[in-house]
Amino acid sequence: MTDNERKEKIDSVQSKMEPLNLQRIFIETNLYFVKERYTKDFKEEDKQEINDLNNQISELYGQINPLFSELRTLQCKYVIEYKGELTNPETQRKYWKSENEVFYLKNCCVIDTFSNGWDTYLQESCVNDLIKEIIELIYRLRYTNFQILNIKKL
Repeated sequence: MTDNERKEKIDSVQSKMEPLNLQRIFIETNLYFVKERYTKDFKEEDKQEINDLNNQISELYGQINPLFSELRTLQCKYVIEYKGELTNPETQRKYWKSENEVFYLKNCCVIDTFSNGWDTYLQESCVNDLIKEIIELIYRLRYTNFQILNIKKL
């Protein structure tokens, strides 16, 4: 499988997973509140709804788990060290927090800036695409102001 075919397959699997995950999140959230209501009132209809929601969740996981396993076989695993800017809500002072996380990404590059530094990788187009993917991910999930410190493919 070529790199482009692998990326297209990742997109395909993710597009199949997205509606299932949205449905799962909605049902799990609903389940949480029904359980909370049940612990207050102990109504039989709430107990039945809990059972129905649990069955729906089980069915969804039956569909999601194989897709998730397939996705992980297609993605590349990296440890990424970065730091992001936060603001203390009480003092309004800004500070930097260091993070060290594992991410599964679409771009596959052999890279280890922890051991080799950045110089050998900066001119590689694959690494540039990887950095763009990391920037988009961190920007959407965590920080609007951040710095990537190191990347290593696992």
